[in-house]
Amino acid sequence: MKTVRLRLVSTLLLTTLCGAFAWSVDYPLAVADGADFSALLQNPTEISFTVDTAPPASASTASIGDLHAVYPVSIDALRRVVTDYSSYPEFSPRVIRSYATRVSEEPLVWRQRLTLSFRVLFFGSDYDYYLEVVEPPLGPDRFAIYYRMDESLDGRLSDVAGSWFLQAVEIDGEEHTYVRYFNSIYFAQDQFGLRMALRNLGARDLKMAMDAFYQEAERRMRE
Repeated sequence: MKTVRLRLVSTLLLTTLCGAFAWSVDYPLAVADGADFSALLQNPTEISFTVDTAPPASASTASIGDLHAVYPVSIDALRRVVTDYSSYPEFSPRVIRSYATRVSEEPLVWRQRLTLSFRVLFFGSDYDYYLEVVEPPLGPDRFAIYYRMDESLDGRLSDVAGSWFLQAVEIDGEEHTYVRYFNSIYFAQDQFGLRMALRNLGARDLKMAMDAFYQEAERRMRE
């Protein structure tokens, strides 16, 4: 019941912050059913991944992914990286600009500007947009953020929504962190090669992003 209520509050809060949307988002802020922590160790795995070529009318194509993994670092180490919004271009694939301004304290809410650049053999495009990012209070052994686009600066996106969920777990008596990463992007315009790129590389990109955040957390722990 707590998970369902948190998801509802998440949706309602971002709707209040960003205005009405054509569709709602169910943010998966919980450990996935049947998650095998040992099997997920440094192994980002798809819970689901879909390329939707018939999304709601304001979009032409959508990419929706839900993945999880377990990493051998503390939840605090990963939390610090996930919430260091301005540092994303230093380590996160595709991100060429990111900065955030705090807009609320309870709960903590940020307005984040992101610019992403995709370049593959048959497809290339940049996306420039603002997100509202919420950090809901979950307790000492769990952490989450969830986000939703409130403005596309170049008109290329209809919506972006997603979340990071972290939970401290133990494997063989050692501290680890379970990570669940959900991301959905609704593209406003058809672009040559977009759907092929999403089908061939979309899930891989999400896995690369998860690994990049872990590797940055590990690097900072060694400093």
